[in-house]
Amino acid sequence: MDVNRDLAGPEAIHLTGYTVSTQNNVIHETSEMGWKSTVGPYCMLGDGSTLGERCSIKRSVVGRHCRIGSNVKIINSVVMNYVTVEDGSLIQNSIICSNVILQERSMLKDCQVSAIFCPLYV
Repeated sequence: MDVNRDLAGPEAIHLTGYTVSTQNNVIHETSEMGWKSTVGPYCMLGDGSTLGERCSIKRSVVGRHCRIGSNVKIINSVVMNYVTVEDGSLIQNSIICSNVILQERSMLKDCQVSAIFCPLYV
C-alpha cells in the first residue's frame, strides 16, 4: 500500500506517464466524477472509473474501471481494478483487490479484501 501511495506522491507521480493536475493529483481523462465529488492531492483515479455524487478520495489510489457510488469516502487506501463500491460506504486504511463488490453502506477500516471466485461445474 505504501508503494502505491508513494507512486501518487510528489516525488514519483511523474513516472506514471499521466498528466498531473494543478491540484497535484491524477484523474484520467476517461474517468467521470459526480457532482461535488473531490479527489485530493497525491491521489490517482484510473481510466474508465466513475465516482458518484459527493464522493471524497483522500491519500488513495483508485484503479481502472472502478464504479464508486454516491456518498462514498475512501481514505488512505488502495482500490484496485474493476471494483464496485456501492452508496454510502467508507473505506479507510484498507486494500481492496480487483473484482470486489462492496455492498451499500459498507464500512471497512484496516482491512484487506479480495474477491472469491466460485467456479461453476456443468
